[in-house]
Amino acid sequence: MRKNRWLILVAMMLTALMFLQGCEVKQENPNLKTYQEYVQSLLNVNYLGDATLYEQISGSNNGEEVYNECISNIADVMVSRFAINKDMMTNETADRLYNVAKELCGKASYAVDEAELNEEIYTVKVNVKPFNYFETAQEAFDNYIDDFNNRAAQGEFLDMSEGEYETAYAEGVVDILQKALGDSQYLDNASYIVTILINENGESYVSDDELAKIGEMMFPKYQK
Repeated sequence: MRKNRWLILVAMMLTALMFLQGCEVKQENPNLKTYQEYVQSLLNVNYLGDATLYEQISGSNNGEEVYNECISNIADVMVSRFAINKDMMTNETADRLYNVAKELCGKASYAVDEAELNEEIYTVKVNVKPFNYFETAQEAFDNYIDDFNNRAAQGEFLDMSEGEYETAYAEGVVDILQKALGDSQYLDNASYIVTILINENGESYVSDDELAKIGEMMFPKYQK
């Protein structure tokens, strides 16, 4: 007997939305413009795949790797959030999901103000236009779960193998996530103040927690 999908969802925990990667500022004597460009570079490389500033400031040439990992992390969030069985996901479904995550990244809308220095602490204001993607997808997903469970109760999936069943479910979820890209809209502008930290080597950086908060503001999570 096929299990109802909602049983999986009851135990599912909300995960951190974004896992952006950072780097350290390698330039000597960084100034206000340097820190503005530094924060801009982190957002550009993670969301848009534009590594120009990132590689210039960090002295690294791994911009493409950072971008691909960010997209993979967002895809993993979708897998967890919408109860897809990753171990049984086909390559075709995984590729579709990756492309949805990549297209979502391209929806990122932000602007970075010039850094400010107050009491020897550098801060940078990031202005974003939140995109209500996950709320839109969640509403469609809830309806999908009801429909999928009704179909299961009527025996539609009884002749399927477990792999076929999981594929049918996952493909339906990806259809929803794809459609939500066009159905979602931008919300009122919001902003976040990033604090520039200094490590023991005197290198400047932004914490993972702060990068995650920017991501969660960019693409708010839908909370029931």
